[in-house]
Amino acid sequence: MTGGLLGPNDVSPWIGVFRDGTSPLVFCADHAGARIPVQLGDIGMAPADLQDHIALDIGILGTSNWLAGFLNAPLIAQTYSRLVIDCNRKPGTSNSIPEVSDGRVIPTNANLDQAARRAREIDIFHPYHDAVARTIQSAAASLSSRPLLVAMHSFTRRFNGRDREWDIGILHAGASYFADRLIVAIADGSGLAVGRNVPYQISLEEDYTLPVHAKNGTLPHIEIEICQDLIATCDGQRRMSDILFDAFRRVLAEV
Repeated sequence: MTGGLLGPNDVSPWIGVFRDGTSPLVFCADHAGARIPVQLGDIGMAPADLQDHIALDIGILGTSNWLAGFLNAPLIAQTYSRLVIDCNRKPGTSNSIPEVSDGRVIPTNANLDQAARRAREIDIFHPYHDAVARTIQSAAASLSSRPLLVAMHSFTRRFNGRDREWDIGILHAGASYFADRLIVAIADGSGLAVGRNVPYQISLEEDYTLPVHAKNGTLPHIEIEICQDLIATCDGQRRMSDILFDAFRRVLAEV
């Protein structure tokens, strides 16, 4: 079933890197890409806007790919801009297809009818999340146990006129021994400011990926938020993936 939005010159709504190892981890990146479907043109935005944080999580694809590779874990990444549809927002909510982001108007998103909204959900949102679900199921079958879902994101150093003091945030719902240990392991020796449930918290009302795929906390999960100024370059992405790999390796050895 297609919604009629993506055509033969458009890319898949997700890319997957699958590995044959027995890692207990599954990685996903909801805001990895900045593609715009051909049919939507530039959605009325300047080229600089389409490469800015309002369009994608800067640096997260490279960082996630390195980290998942080091840990021999699968990665599913979304390829289209969150300005087209945000794959971490429940369809129908106000931020699912934003009309304004960080004070900038997205002209093509104004006054969309239901058919146009459904086309974005059918062609981009649901195929991506179907791929995440299949990957989790495959990992669970290989492990004969539940994998840990790791959602990867980046955030801006400054928001609403205020600086954010954290370098990395570890988000989770409910108690999480893994999150507790990972926060300590990342901070130990890295010199990075690591916080819990910062700069955001998981919202059961608006967020989609972790509430849905982690089944409201019954599947082990964490979300990693990295300040984008640390991973805006290839060198930064490699350095961060090294830091996170070492932290994951240490925590996994303990559980």
